[in-house]
Amino acid sequence: MTIPLDKTGCPDLHALVEHHGGYDKITPQAWAEFDRQTAEWQAQRRTGSQGNGESPASECAAADPETLCICGLPGTVSRPRKGGGRPIWRCEEHRDHWPYYAEIPLKRAAE
Repeated sequence: MTIPLDKTGCPDLHALVEHHGGYDKITPQAWAEFDRQTAEWQAQRRTGSQGNGESPASECAAADPETLCICGLPGTVSRPRKGGGRPIWRCEEHRDHWPYYAEIPLKRAAE
């Protein structure tokens, strides 16, 4: 069985559950394959290669590590931290997911 992958190349648990018609209906063989592919993906992500000499996300290879999103993709939007420090970056998909320690800009009332 082929496990569907998300945009970062990680096995997609949501797609696996949907394919089997529910979490409790996933077969032991499908779980074993999901676990194997997840472990392989994590190893590739840690080493920064896919076995062919390329990084897992080629656009991330040249990205500044300080500007990466929580998912590992390059950040496109940032917010300062409360109390100072380096900014927090998020990609387009995670642009609305900010930790409690991020400064949230106040919206101005319509004039």
